[in-house]
Amino acid sequence: MQPRFAKHWPILLLIAAAWAGGKVFAQTAQFTLNGLSVTTSSELSVRVSLVNSGSRGVSNVQVTSAKLGSSTPSSPTLPLAIGNLASGTRTALLFDFDPSALAPGLRYLLTLRGSYILDGATYGFSANSFATVPEGASSATLDVQTFLLDATATGNKGAPAGAGIYIRLNGKIVGRTGSDGTLTVEASPGPAAVKAEVPSTSAGAANVVLQAGQTVIVQIVLDDSKEVTENASLVSPDLVNGVLAANTPTFRLTFQEAGPVNIPVSSLDQVELLNPTSGKSVFLDQDFTLLGNGVISAVNLTAVLSALSSITGKLTLRVVAEDLQGFTYSGTIQFFLGQYALTGSLQAPPSINEGRT
Repeated sequence: MQPRFAKHWPILLLIAAAWAGGKVFAQTAQFTLNGLSVTTSSELSVRVSLVNSGSRGVSNVQVTSAKLGSSTPSSPTLPLAIGNLASGTRTALLFDFDPSALAPGLRYLLTLRGSYILDGATYGFSANSFATVPEGASSATLDVQTFLLDATATGNKGAPAGAGIYIRLNGKIVGRTGSDGTLTVEASPGPAAVKAEVPSTSAGAANVVLQAGQTVIVQIVLDDSKEVTENASLVSPDLVNGVLAANTPTFRLTFQEAGPVNIPVSSLDQVELLNPTSGKSVFLDQDFTLLGNGVISAVNLTAVLSALSSITGKLTLRVVAEDLQGFTYSGTIQFFLGQYALTGSLQAPPSINEGRT
């Protein structure tokens, strides 16, 4: 009897074949290796994520065997029951191997085999992915999992946020999430501020402590109910000791990160002069323009200086701009407007001149 072929799309792993009662089913699958690290117990720990990227849920998922090269895991005990996997969901797996049988710096093929049930029939899967054994335990592994906000769910944790979420580690962008809303990166041990963000739309953050050779999982819910802006300083090269000269030939502003490095903003949203007395703001958007390298410059300097001179005391400007990636930068700068220009020359005291011949 010739086998019949049909298509199923439950667990996308790499290349897999499913079987049930002598029937062979073609299927596509995907297997994602999320991280590899050496633990403090001298075990080699491999963390992987099994994703059901098909349109239907499956049940009774289990992993029956695992190999890294020719090594089998010391834990967990196999078979490993996973249970049900709804469409679009994932489960994180952790396998410990004896590192004495694996050479640092080399790549080994990780192979997982298992089974699941769909429509009352049992199917098998096989998944392969290469993993590189690290040179040592000088770094930590950070596994960031992002979720949409759902006020009705426990902890407000809704569905996985999906692909393209920017992940910042201690203020620096280290990557973007995959289709399952997850990003795994190697990082230096120590305190870490983790931020997940959709530019100008939603964000979430968490603080963790990373330890060498260990994997830390961070789950972040993206909150879209608050203003999302980036941390940056608003500065002006035309200020001298916090004073803008009344006869200044230019008035330029830039957003800067540590370094200092100009942030190349590409669109100017708002330039607002705050009035602490009346509480009413003066908007100067039309009097400024963007130059190269993120420089915001006054093009109608007369109008700007006139508006600044209408307020006595310390002045506060608030500027909002965006970069090409859609990140919003909002900052304020405080300064005084100079009213008088002092000129003079230094002369020696008379007593000094009298003593000279």
